[in-house]
Amino acid sequence: MKLACKKAIHRRPAAVLTPGGRQAHGFTLIELMIVIAIIAVLAALAYANYTDRVVNSRRAAATTCMMEHAQFLERAYTTNMSYLGPAIPGFGCVGDLAQFYTFSVPTRTATTFTVQAVPAVRSNGTPDVRR
Repeated sequence: MKLACKKAIHRRPAAVLTPGGRQAHGFTLIELMIVIAIIAVLAALAYANYTDRVVNSRRAAATTCMMEHAQFLERAYTTNMSYLGPAIPGFGCVGDLAQFYTFSVPTRTATTFTVQAVPAVRSNGTPDVRR
């Protein structure tokens, strides 16, 4: 019994020669431009997503700070039976968010109150809110 073994012949593609007669290596300009365009699109999407997440986290922190103000006023109400009594102390959360929000209690009567956080205006004139 005789086994025939054939070798596969692999041919290399024809080499591209430069004007100097050397073989060309590397990428073409269009290939590099396509890669750069893909990277730019991905970076734009990532930046937009990042800024939305930052605004969402600041908004959550502002909501927490407003809840802290409301809880203080509720504790004061249980002590004095009125929301008018004590002045609202400075909370630590206000200092952390001072450059992004302005916190206030615009309306406060003996039986009701309103806590509000207004987005601060950035240096370019737009408020720090979601688009």
